Amino acid sequence: AFRLYLNVINRKTAEDLARERVEAVQQVARSIAHEINNPLAILQNYLSILDHRLAGKPDIHEELVMFNAEISRIGNVCAQLDDLSGTPPPHAASPVDLGSLLQECLGLFQQSLFQHQKITSYLDVAPQLPTIPSNPDLLRQIFGNLLKNAAEALPVGGKVWLRCESIGHDRKPGTEGIRITIEDNGPGISPALAGKLFRAGVTDKDGGHLGIGLAIVKKLVTELGGSIDWCPRSGGGTCFTIDFLTNI
Repeated sequence: AFRLYLNVINRKTAEDLARERVEAVQQVARSIAHEINNPLAILQNYLSILDHRLAGKPDIHEELVMFNAEISRIGNVCAQLDDLSGTPPPHAASPVDLGSLLQECLGLFQQSLFQHQKITSYLDVAPQLPTIPSNPDLLRQIFGNLLKNAAEALPVGGKVWLRCESIGHDRKPGTEGIRITIEDNGPGISPALAGKLFRAGVTDKDGGHLGIGLAIVKKLVTELGGSIDWCPRSGGGTCFTIDFLTNI
């Protein structure tokens, strides 16, 4: 009986410690999110002022709108830090044109990382694709992580291919969807990492990379009701495929 009592005490102590750790991490996360959101609000205010002062210059206006949208996305990511319970919060869904969204994300990288490294990108979007009910901010986070990984893996002058196409029409009803494919001709994935690529902390990059990008991608794709897989690209490199049903 005494041994059973000790086991109960030890179990409760372990549960209390685990709960305290989670609460401590949540408190730190909320503090970080709060401190990040303050300068973000200031930046958005200055962007609004610049947009007003530069009225009549549509090209600059479009770029400022893009900057403002990315700052808002940072704020949305910070808001996710409030919920570290492991249970994903419900995500607001709206009709999303995946081809247009993919083109938007690619445009951001073409003007930054891709341009700096002389990376050539190719985008192929099938015509008349249906929209899917999803969260565009989380999709931007997914595509952004994959494109960033490609840019970091590629040498100067590398290439990236993106495709957006319909799938499932030759299978049973209810399996129709859209597939996004992102390929690069980089060095590929090390065989040692092949079976654990989507685990947090797994990376073969140096320079302080944490190896959490693909784990985040996998988590977000799953939360949005999709699936993700990868394979070596024929001819060298890596190929990621993401499938979303159109009738969820």
